Amino acid sequence: MLPLKALVPAFLALHPHGPASPLDWKACRQGAPDRVIIACTSIVDLSGVNDAARAVALIARGSAYAAKKQPARALEDLRQATLLDPRNPDGFYALAGLYGRQGDLEQAILAYDSVIRLNPKHVLALTSRGYARASRREFDLAIADYDRALKFNPRHAEALRLRGAVHGLMGDDAGAIADLDQAIGLDGSNALAFLNRAGAYRKRGDFERALADYDRALQLKPGLPQAIAGRKLALERLRN
Repeated sequence: MLPLKALVPAFLALHPHGPASPLDWKACRQGAPDRVIIACTSIVDLSGVNDAARAVALIARGSAYAAKKQPARALEDLRQATLLDPRNPDGFYALAGLYGRQGDLEQAILAYDSVIRLNPKHVLALTSRGYARASRREFDLAIADYDRALKFNPRHAEALRLRGAVHGLMGDDAGAIADLDQAIGLDGSNALAFLNRAGAYRKRGDFERALADYDRALQLKPGLPQAIAGRKLALERLRN
């Protein structure tokens, strides 16, 4: 999910906020969730705030409720925000993230659809929709989303990692390793990238490289269960 300060688009700097003071907007955009909720509520409840600005305050407040593990209140705010300003992709993006965390992949994908309709170059929405589709085992659709995301940002390490992981699930180990090599080259601190590449190496029978990647994954994220289990299997095969 976007940080709270990123949820207020640039138009707020160009249009009047009604009776809300600059301090209200600053507190609504950033800070601890409780502080954000109080400040955003003061804006939402003002009669002079236009719908687009009120939607921004609702997005920030809904995101704060989500951070406080209050999904019902978050959902209410984010749904209302998308109704007040259906042209603002931030509301749909925050809503999609909330649905995804609740495991409602169908609704998450629909919300990401709205983001991408409003902003076809929204790399984070494309990458996130790809993840949701992959979770539903809609691998071809997921790959298409990652391809689009990488068209707009070829150096997006997470899109490369996720596409590599899906290639691996589809049995394309060479494609998986190619993507994961690039992802690791861009971000060598992601334990999951090493874990995914280790799995691809192991399936190809390259147990030495798999073991090295499992070791690196565990250095970056000690106790990672999949890496512990995979390392044990790779070590057993090397010893046989």
